[in-house]
Amino acid sequence: MSDQPVVILIHGIRTAAWWQNRVASMIESETSATVIPIKYGYFDLLRFWCPFGICRSGPVEKLRQQIEGIAKNYPDRPLIVFAHSYGTYALTRVILQNPYFRFDRIILCGSVVPSTFDWRAVEDQIRGTEKRNAIINECGTRDIWPVMAQSITWGYGATGTYGFGTFNVRDRFHHIAHSDFFADEFARKYWIPLVKGDKVSFSDEDVKGGGTPGWFNLLRLPLKWIVPAAAVAAAVVLALPIINGAPSCAEGERMVGGECHTTAHYATVNELQGKIRALSIQVQNTLDEKSDVLFPKMTSYISAPSPEKWQEVQSTALKLLGFIEAGLDEIVDSKATFASNSKGTFYVTSDATIPVDPVVVTTFADIRGHFTGRRTIVDEMRASDMPTAEQMTKWQTELEELHRQLQESLRKLDELLVVTV
Repeated sequence: MSDQPVVILIHGIRTAAWWQNRVASMIESETSATVIPIKYGYFDLLRFWCPFGICRSGPVEKLRQQIEGIAKNYPDRPLIVFAHSYGTYALTRVILQNPYFRFDRIILCGSVVPSTFDWRAVEDQIRGTEKRNAIINECGTRDIWPVMAQSITWGYGATGTYGFGTFNVRDRFHHIAHSDFFADEFARKYWIPLVKGDKVSFSDEDVKGGGTPGWFNLLRLPLKWIVPAAAVAAAVVLALPIINGAPSCAEGERMVGGECHTTAHYATVNELQGKIRALSIQVQNTLDEKSDVLFPKMTSYISAPSPEKWQEVQSTALKLLGFIEAGLDEIVDSKATFASNSKGTFYVTSDATIPVDPVVVTTFADIRGHFTGRRTIVDEMRASDMPTAEQMTKWQTELEELHRQLQESLRKLDELLVVTV
């Protein structure tokens, strides 16, 4: 690892993160690193508790923008991230949704990331062969807040207390509470060596073999179901006097699980499947044209860069991006409508409510992510002046990989819909 890394500090909820500058000052005074504290604004407990994406997406997007800016401004420097509390959740969302981000070390503390998070899905974004020495999860055996987060709402886990317990993450335990990671003594003893690139050492608590107090187990009860259960009971009571059946939905909507959902543009799954297959052919044709036109131009530029060749690469990349943009927008953004309730996930049309595998919805999100990554690369090319041959090689490799991922997601979606039909 270079002796001049860039270190990012990410805070948690309900804080102005005053600790960031103090820790940044210590790291910069004792290493050659450049330290950048990132803030995404005051994130209150209500939004933290709210399980819906709209409540949590703001900090995730702000964090994505900041990391993207840092990667552009320090392209050749190792990147190390320290994230605390909700910042650990936001960081993993950013990594998962942006496959072109690369990191040299990730240090979580007070983590609320679910223990089911699959680090294998993002291991290619962590540089180095020994991932266990690059992904470090600092756990506090006196930290109740990750346990509470898992207990009172959805989407979080108690990994900041109990660890991930996986082969590719190093769980390191400490006899401390949620905010004790920022103490000067702790940061100097455990974090300075990580910034310097040293191998991860065992903590005092690891050596002693300590653990959490027994009463922590009481906090692990699924308290999050109390509010929904009360809401269901209230709904049942309120529904008893109704004798005319459930209320009707507006035109263009259909009742699913007691809620009105906008119906899909396509009348059947077969129509949606036909559109996806047509798009798959279009994607393959675009890849063929990349192989025949864009990639040779990029290769020619790499061998002998010139302004004329750069202009040809830019115009061709923008043209090919437009070939599939309309088709992806039609499928992903508005023409496929799904609803989920306690009985499962459904494809909602004007004529039917068709059960589908929940993976279908995830695959749609994957497709959107692949295209967003592609558009980001092309936007980088559009905004760039004469790039280096190394940068052009990097773009070509990333475009090839994103196109392969898009084809695989479309194939997977087609297979899932075949099973549904």
